[in-house]
Amino acid sequence: MVSLDQMIINLQNFLKKKEDLSDVTFVPAYAGKVKSIPLNGPVVALSVLSMEDMDVKPVYTMDDTNVSQLVYNHILTVRLALDIYVPQTDNGVGCYEVFSRMQKYLPSVNYGCPFVGTGCKGMEYYRDAGTFTLSTYVDLEKKSIAT
Repeated sequence: MVSLDQMIINLQNFLKKKEDLSDVTFVPAYAGKVKSIPLNGPVVALSVLSMEDMDVKPVYTMDDTNVSQLVYNHILTVRLALDIYVPQTDNGVGCYEVFSRMQKYLPSVNYGCPFVGTGCKGMEYYRDAGTFTLSTYVDLEKKSIAT
């Protein structure tokens, strides 16, 4: 089983060590965790968006001697949320700029589940907080043989 809280902490530590992300603050997005208002710079809140642990129809492969072997019959998928917040003075462009810089490193994320892909959902403006937010995600997937 994958430790989801440790996955978030490992991702936070991994990204904040990158020199070209040194201006970005990475925080776990747990309940009660607050960001400074107004923002002093970009903030990325990391959390688990979803997780699915399921048995699937078995997948087999044939070897050179025509003997079939079970490849996998179980899949664990994890979607990590990386919500990017920038001050309103960035006009939202800063969100995409931070996401572009992070994408260089996200394919090397593993933590027990190999990287599958990244994406974003859309940007929102929060007038009360004076921030733009871009909701992005990382998909991880592990195929295994369940007994």
